Amino acid sequence: MRTVVDPIGIDAAAFSATAVQAERSVETTRLRESLGGRALAIGVDRLDYSKGLVNRFEAFGRLLKKYPQHRSRSVFLQIAARSREDSGNYQSLRRELDRIVGDTNGRYSEFDWVPLRYMTSTIRRQILAGFYRISRLGIVTPLRDGMNLVAKEFVAAQDPADPGVLILSRFAGAAEELTEALINQSIRRRRDRGRRA
Repeated sequence: MRTVVDPIGIDAAAFSATAVQAERSVETTRLRESLGGRALAIGVDRLDYSKGLVNRFEAFGRLLKKYPQHRSRSVFLQIAARSREDSGNYQSLRRELDRIVGDTNGRYSEFDWVPLRYMTSTIRRQILAGFYRISRLGIVTPLRDGMNLVAKEFVAAQDPADPGVLILSRFAGAAEELTEALINQSIRRRRDRGRRA
């Protein structure tokens, strides 16, 4: 047996071409129209504790509370495909996310705007490419993860003339390569504050 280093990536040119084509798809058109001119932030993950979804949803709620000027100006779409549904831990995670989404939307929604859209169904990669293309913000903030190819797909899907911004956890493997992303340091700061207390 021998160990081999084999970096994982995507075919960026092919995914970019897919995103350009998917931008005109029925699904992407429907999503764009539903936004009403608002900016789209997107997260795409498996429904898994390691993805940091609870932290992400809570952070979005804190943003709306602390900076009310952002209300009604953006929509956060989180796609979290179900995994290991028969596990009690994952059922608990799903209930917790449902609760946070309900609380956030109940507190901040307006008659023509819901801040947080959350779905647990799987979306085909070709459709996701179009969703990434029209997003102004990609959010990939796992607590601990491997390469996380979603970050690379988001970047590849962007319009080079007017790209969106990627927020990336320093705990995602892609953080070592995608150094121009905004690297999220908040988890470390929270731990540091705990040590000083």
